[in-house]
Amino acid sequence: MPLLTYPATGLCLLLALTLALLWQTQYLRFDNSAESFLNKNDPERLAYIDFEDRYGLSAYFIVFIRDTGLLTKPGIERIRLLQQAIEESVPHISETESIVSSRYIHSEGDDIAIEPLFPQELAGRAIAERRDVALDTPYYLDRLINRQGDATAIIVRMRQYAPDRQQKPVRLQMYHLQETLAALRKLIADFQPLHSPPILLGGSPTISVELTQSTRSDMLLFSLLALLIVASALFLLFRRGSAVLAPALCLSATVAIVLSLMAIGRYPLQVSSAILPSFLLAVGVADSIHFLRAFFPAYDSGMSKVDAIRKALNHVAVAMFFTTLTTSVGLWSFSFSKIAPVASFGIFAAVGVWVALLLTLLSLPALMLVLPLRRKDNTAARLVVWRSRLTVGLQLINRWRSWILAMAFFLLLLCIAVASRLAFSHNPLLWFAEDHPVREANRVIESSLAGTMQVELLISHNDPARALELEQLQHIDRWLQTIRRSQPGGIPVQSSVSVLDLLKEVNRVLQPGAGYALPDNQSLLAQEMLLLRFDPDNTLDKLVDNRFTEMRVSLSIPWTDSIAYTLFLDRLQLQFDRQLGDQLNLEITGMATVANKAFTEMIDSMAVSYLYAGLVVLTLVLLLLRNLRLGLLLAIPNLLPIAAVLAVMQWLSIPLDLFTMLIGSIAIGLIVDDSIHFVYSFQSFRRQGLVTLEALTETFVSTGTALVSTTLVLCSAFAVYVFSPLQNLSVFGLLTALCIALALLADCLLIPAILLRLDRIAGPQK
Repeated sequence: MPLLTYPATGLCLLLALTLALLWQTQYLRFDNSAESFLNKNDPERLAYIDFEDRYGLSAYFIVFIRDTGLLTKPGIERIRLLQQAIEESVPHISETESIVSSRYIHSEGDDIAIEPLFPQELAGRAIAERRDVALDTPYYLDRLINRQGDATAIIVRMRQYAPDRQQKPVRLQMYHLQETLAALRKLIADFQPLHSPPILLGGSPTISVELTQSTRSDMLLFSLLALLIVASALFLLFRRGSAVLAPALCLSATVAIVLSLMAIGRYPLQVSSAILPSFLLAVGVADSIHFLRAFFPAYDSGMSKVDAIRKALNHVAVAMFFTTLTTSVGLWSFSFSKIAPVASFGIFAAVGVWVALLLTLLSLPALMLVLPLRRKDNTAARLVVWRSRLTVGLQLINRWRSWILAMAFFLLLLCIAVASRLAFSHNPLLWFAEDHPVREANRVIESSLAGTMQVELLISHNDPARALELEQLQHIDRWLQTIRRSQPGGIPVQSSVSVLDLLKEVNRVLQPGAGYALPDNQSLLAQEMLLLRFDPDNTLDKLVDNRFTEMRVSLSIPWTDSIAYTLFLDRLQLQFDRQLGDQLNLEITGMATVANKAFTEMIDSMAVSYLYAGLVVLTLVLLLLRNLRLGLLLAIPNLLPIAAVLAVMQWLSIPLDLFTMLIGSIAIGLIVDDSIHFVYSFQSFRRQGLVTLEALTETFVSTGTALVSTTLVLCSAFAVYVFSPLQNLSVFGLLTALCIALALLADCLLIPAILLRLDRIAGPQK
């Protein structure tokens, strides 16, 4: 190896390459928006983006104000001042809407006037009259003001495009939302003394921004904690500074290279990225431990550094290659997911384990040559006691091997049966703690006003060239009233906004006796549409296309589990097809559809990922071991920990979500690694002429300690996720740590039983 001949030169070249790649990390960006969960070319994502390009962004911030004197002169002025401050000082917003500035259509003699509902000059009895109008107009109710008149909302809508760091217009990015949210929070803090109950800030963008901020802070925190855990474990295991410094440098370079590759590929950092650096640190250290566990005993026995390195590589390189291969296969299975954060994690975690292996094989031996090392006395006396105890334990396993395997198989079937009842879930709002401001704000807003989740409907004539006529509008109006009453899929439609509301307002003025209803003839409809074209706010452009061949309907529904939206959206489409499908088309998009599509795609793709990972890993194990019966039997200790964790999830009512679904494929790759190292080491000792019990004893003495060390590191690295403010990440860390710990127990108990059983079948022991 050239690095063994010129270690310093090789290390300098590797350092230069790492620093060159590290420069690319300046292009890394965070993105946890709803559409970012879908792949770039996903039809649902493209439809959502196309909708926003035509009609504006669907999601918006909600500034929620509760005030017993809300619709009095002082209360109105407080709202007006806050709204004006938002428009003047908050960046990247296109418009705001509140009960104060809302459109009010009324007659002045023979003329029709369109003005704000509460203009600044309004006073006295006029305010009371306008208050009655506000509480009697469906367009305002449950969206801008509650029915009791003591809670209101200022809706803050964002632009589709904003300047980037080089002042070039780009589609709205996550950092734009962060700037807007920070400015809104500052303003709310400034205006809070004017209001008695706290002003709350909600809406779906707040959730995206909070997830991004949590991702950024978690990524830094857990990277540092994982590095500390790795360093502590290495020191406790080897008691040498070189055994800490060299792997730490290799692993830090691994993380830097992987993040650089993400930047080069323009992959954003998403919610799953929070675990990527710490995952690579924890998984990558296993290669270092196995190498150092073979290197130091050889070096301490008197070998030169070069000879000790060669002996260590000959002992562990093949097993390290296959364990990296199986780990990467388990991770690479995520790359087939149609969910962008899952696919991104799978790609770069798989690449990362190979980078870690290459740096371990190339730079770790070179560092051992460069760094000063001292020899230690061997521990032969202690190993004699350790071998004696292991022999007693293995004899017990040998006596009960058939019962152990039968019980393990029974437990596997039982856990699978229990786990089959697991429920699916995807609700990012529940990832936050119950008292988190974002979760609390959305809860209060939805209890007083409409839901914070948007569903956008685009309704058009079957003939694309024909404009919508009065008859179709009347049918659409009746259909909307039907879904408001029926609650499709058990989800209430708490608010709907469309051109129908504007037409009803104008018609109420033109035909006072008709009430809040659509015009009764086509000619009057044309007049009212013409009148609305003169609205100074251009409201009509956000609700219909230029030729009135298509209209937009915005539904507000409660924020709930994304899987619940499946039935809602299906029923919505079904009711539309039954009532209007013979003459009109319906296209459904918006936040709810994107969230629902993301989760349903995740369920489908994860099933494929698990099957792919399981089959490929099994094939690789069979190729390495060249023993069909042994390879198949090893499925028991490798599947049992995963099935047990899934059963625990069912017992504790923990659903399968974006993170807990990752456990299976991650565990498949990691768990099989231990089995491969154990069996490969066992076979090596058998080839040296040792009988089964002796080979097992030597395997535990040599490889077993490394397996225990790597398991402790992995468990600790995943367990620290309990400190995350995101509850789903905490659960993911604890369950993954449990799975890895159970895997070690299964390896230590079941693999010896399997090997002893196969040895018994093959023939009597020597």
